[in-house]
Amino acid sequence: MKLSVVIPAYNEEKRLPPSLEKIYRWVKKHNFSWEIIVVDDGSYDNMLAELEKFKKRIKNLKVISYKPNRGKGYAVRKGILKAQGDIIILTDADLSTPIEEAEKLMKKINNGVDITVGSRLVEGAKVSCSASWFRNTAAKVFLLGVKILLLYGPKDTQCGFKAFSKKAARKIFLEVKSSSILYDLEIFLLAKKNGFKLVEVPVVWKHDPDSRLRYNLRKSVAIWLELFQLKILYKIILPVRIITQ
Repeated sequence: MKLSVVIPAYNEEKRLPPSLEKIYRWVKKHNFSWEIIVVDDGSYDNMLAELEKFKKRIKNLKVISYKPNRGKGYAVRKGILKAQGDIIILTDADLSTPIEEAEKLMKKINNGVDITVGSRLVEGAKVSCSASWFRNTAAKVFLLGVKILLLYGPKDTQCGFKAFSKKAARKIFLEVKSSSILYDLEIFLLAKKNGFKLVEVPVVWKHDPDSRLRYNLRKSVAIWLELFQLKILYKIILPVRIITQ
């Protein structure tokens, strides 16, 4: 088996190096071939210089870089379509979910599931250092809007920790159109459309106060407009049945 770990990153010169160290130590412990793919989404800090240092030590580290910044969904799509693994792990640069949690997701894939989605909201999840009241409230309002406008079933659509079989990853990310954080929603919709089995798995998660996701009025309006666009694109509310653990 070959494993690919894909990390979208934007201006992560401080948080990415320790995360890469942890991922590198973890993959070396296992009896499978692997690759780590970092997608530099138009960063303007010194992240690329830090990655060059790692490439001298980690022969299976691949870096995709482009400018300007295109959005998280675009970065994820570029990385996953480049991945060669039989199983592809998607994780955020801050490792809010420890990389060791990937074993839960991989086990499901090996047992015939096509997509496993880390969830902070299903029974068994462990969340520490919760986000601010404002972020939590915004997330609840967003999830309510998703349920009313687009799909219902999933408890947590926006956790950045996921795993895919190669077949599901190729099919879905050739069809994903969103370049924003709403690409997560398209994963659920396209899983339903293509008949892929998707499981929501409880994970350990810790909020990082240095999150790159910043809320403001302009961004909030753009997100809600794209949510309506997705509804028009997919035409109907799709009942997505989610299996937990």
